Amino acid sequence: MQSFLARNGEGKPFVVKMMDAKRAVIYRVLAENPGPYIANVYSVEEIPDSGFIREDKPSQPTNLFMAVTEYAGECTLERYVVQHGGKLGEAEALGICKMLCAALIIPHEIGIVHRDIKPENIMVCLNLTNGKEFIKLIDFGSSKVYDQSRIADTTIVGSYGFQAPESLTSSTDARTDIYSIGCVLRYMLTGAALGQGDERDKVRIGVQEIIDKCTNVNPAFRYQNVDELIKILRHELHEGIINSIPIIREIPGFRTQTPWKMTFATVYYAFMVFWICIAIRGNMLDNGLFCVFFWCFLPLFICGNVGHVYRLVPRGIRENNQLFLVIRVVLAVLCFFIPITVP
Repeated sequence: MQSFLARNGEGKPFVVKMMDAKRAVIYRVLAENPGPYIANVYSVEEIPDSGFIREDKPSQPTNLFMAVTEYAGECTLERYVVQHGGKLGEAEALGICKMLCAALIIPHEIGIVHRDIKPENIMVCLNLTNGKEFIKLIDFGSSKVYDQSRIADTTIVGSYGFQAPESLTSSTDARTDIYSIGCVLRYMLTGAALGQGDERDKVRIGVQEIIDKCTNVNPAFRYQNVDELIKILRHELHEGIINSIPIIREIPGFRTQTPWKMTFATVYYAFMVFWICIAIRGNMLDNGLFCVFFWCFLPLFICGNVGHVYRLVPRGIRENNQLFLVIRVVLAVLCFFIPITVP
């Protein structure tokens, strides 16, 4: 797909992209579903009598299409990171990552997978109203519409250091973009792509867990959609009432602000307080606290990742979501029976 910069009669720049019919479908969908963090697509038109001969299919002339898109400036995320000393602050990097996720919500809902998310395809723009930076995701030339029936993609796309492993062997989907988002986050925080630079670069443990989950080799063990990832990013950015309260934001059950988790956690903590009160009022403090420890506190550590204790579990186990869930449930049930079986 070829692109070039042009200007209208008023001197305003815009980008013209030449493409085949397959890409034109994607750009038309983007034109009908604009978003604040994607370069706007103004129009997509077929070029009359533009049939050209493909080397692989000389008997099937293909018409060209022209898409007119927004010019988002010249400052790529790669250049922006270099201008800021090779690394960005954690809050700024997480904020850019959240905007990137927001840019992909509508395309992913429609079934469009970008497949080439990298710093060069993320433009950093300045909002002249409030003076704040924001991003524009560009270049959907490698994108595809997800097809569940396909076993593998017909073409291999992506860039080294930001390319999901399944793009080389199987069909890609929204989780492929999530892998690339994790790579971009690491790049912003360390100045290096995944697998490059010093792997010992200091990244806060909570943020490192996000990167690790995004870039898991197995797509089933990653965040399954950008909405799920946005919740985690908002938690790390202390956004929202619950996330902004230092103590409550760290309590298991309230971190992602998922309704069913918060309901279960509320009942759980009420049960914990109830047993502590019974132990104190019944002069059974030793036995009561023994029960509370095994019925409440220990299961909380096992299932709630208090203090990021999951980092102590071998990576091969904790990354297997189903296996790790079964292990935690079994251990939690065993904790419940210990006070009953011990004299």
